Amino acid sequence: PGTYNAIANIMHNSGDETNVEVPLSMTVSADYWVAIDPIYQSGLAEAGFSATYTVSVQNIGSAADTYDLGVVSSVWPMSFPGGSTVSVPAGDAANIEVQIDVPGGTAAGVTDLGTFSVTSQNAPAMVVEGQVETECSVSVGYIGGTVTSDMGANPIEGATVVVEGTGLTETTDASGAYYFDMVPLGVYTVSCSAPGFLPASQSDVEVTFHTVTTVDFDLLY
Repeated sequence: PGTYNAIANIMHNSGDETNVEVPLSMTVSADYWVAIDPIYQSGLAEAGFSATYTVSVQNIGSAADTYDLGVVSSVWPMSFPGGSTVSVPAGDAANIEVQIDVPGGTAAGVTDLGTFSVTSQNAPAMVVEGQVETECSVSVGYIGGTVTSDMGANPIEGATVVVEGTGLTETTDASGAYYFDMVPLGVYTVSCSAPGFLPASQSDVEVTFHTVTTVDFDLLY
């Protein structure tokens, strides 16, 4: 974009004619366009916690632009952790974060659909909107530990660990370790098995809010 000056030469077919030079001035206007990707996302967060979504703001116009981020509608608090504006060169893109805070005391399964806007500062009529849908998940805790043999001397890789009644299953790694990161609060029986070893289980394993409960196994042959 900008104003450009030039000279146009008009040449006559007759050799006796004098060429005519005509000064020209041309103004090219900037072209402002914006797109976002994705335009819709969904996620989970526990009551009292936040869900954060990453959105790509794409400048598909011919000039650099700065975009204002705004909340169109949201029952739960919506914010932009990286700031309420983002500058993007022409033909480039930049990521923004949209954060939804799930109010404390919200029941599991309740959802909120929030809408946000991205508006060009140079061409305010150029606006795109996106949506993020957040569901309040059940409160969870964590279970982790190691599976070994010979009084803890040898880690067992490939052992299967199950939190009974939840459908949660993990397999131990080369160090014999396993980890469950989304266990609903409650009291469980955790079982373990591995080829060549006797199965084992531990009952009355209590999972509390955002706490790691350690359950180790030492399997017998």
